[in-house]
Amino acid sequence: MVAMSPEYELITGEFQHLILEGSPYEVGQMQGAILKRNEAMRVRVETTISSFLTQLGIPSSEKAYLKMLGFEDFKELKALFEEYCPGLNDEMQGFADTLGIKVSASPFYSPNYQIPGNCSQVVVLSSVTNDKHVYVGRSYEWIHSQEDLRLCTTRVEGKAKHTGFSIFLFGRADGVNEHGIGATFTGGGIFGRPLQSGGFQGHLVIRAILDNCKSVDEAVGLIQKMPISGFFNLLIADRKSNAALAEFADGTRDIKRIDNDSADKCLFSTNHYTLPATAKANESNCGIIRNSQKRYHLIDSSLKASTPAISKETLRTILSRKFPEGVCDHYYSDNFGTLWSSIFDLTMKNADICFGAPTHNEWQEFTLDTPIDVRGYPAIFPNRKDEWPY
Repeated sequence: MVAMSPEYELITGEFQHLILEGSPYEVGQMQGAILKRNEAMRVRVETTISSFLTQLGIPSSEKAYLKMLGFEDFKELKALFEEYCPGLNDEMQGFADTLGIKVSASPFYSPNYQIPGNCSQVVVLSSVTNDKHVYVGRSYEWIHSQEDLRLCTTRVEGKAKHTGFSIFLFGRADGVNEHGIGATFTGGGIFGRPLQSGGFQGHLVIRAILDNCKSVDEAVGLIQKMPISGFFNLLIADRKSNAALAEFADGTRDIKRIDNDSADKCLFSTNHYTLPATAKANESNCGIIRNSQKRYHLIDSSLKASTPAISKETLRTILSRKFPEGVCDHYYSDNFGTLWSSIFDLTMKNADICFGAPTHNEWQEFTLDTPIDVRGYPAIFPNRKDEWPY
């Protein structure tokens, strides 16, 4: 449905909040059944897959597909997933069996799929918040027609409970888990450049962290061992006021860590690199770096103005105001519209979520213990009629 206004084309859509509970295989079956029933979600997933196939030039034969990914056979690929994302093999098998597709040829398995995202993210430690809580805030910008639009509360047997948005169904864009770990990512501002290194993308890295880690130490240990590829910035924090910013630029990586004893009590990133080992990659930025730097400095100045009493409302203001006063943006047709905003309270282990642009939609609170259900949440995407000016 589309409504008109003088400045915007007001596009309406709907997010789903899914409660996924059971064994990994049962959770996969549940997702397959949901996709069967939800035509709008199915179309979005098919659109994303089509874009993915075009981007990577996936061969039609399974053998050629695996060779392109650098694997001799499917067992080798499954073994990689089992090592770093244990349980996902069974989840994807349950999904495939429910839909009657061959899991070994599924594009969901490709660890090389580059997830975009013109986003902003921030973590503030307890020593600079007014209530002594640890907060993670993020704003996710892209285009609504190429996203799952699914908030998932996932309670898989043998894994940590977590709530966050899905990417490509099985990955996560962000989230908070039952141990008080929060993880988000932003794109590095580099698109369309062939990858020279192989490894997992941000959505699978975050899923692995939320499923399996209890602290920033554990999460950093995981990503230091994990083969990781692509161009993105990963932000991780825990309820004990430890945090890390990890920047990845096609095989090159750098990590900055802070805690309450560090000089810095906040970490944040937008769509460019700021750490020494990865900063050179900014030379290949696709052109959003000027906008990215403005958002970065806006976050910096807003946090400094509120220190040492940063509140949840401080983050909500940063996320809710329209750029350049905040980081919310409305250029959906140019892949730069705010799809959702999140504030994760790691101390309380819950999430405040705004579906759609916070300028046009309300914030709502979610916990990890919501009863099993599938609920829809309408959202407004106020698409600007002019072109994105950066």
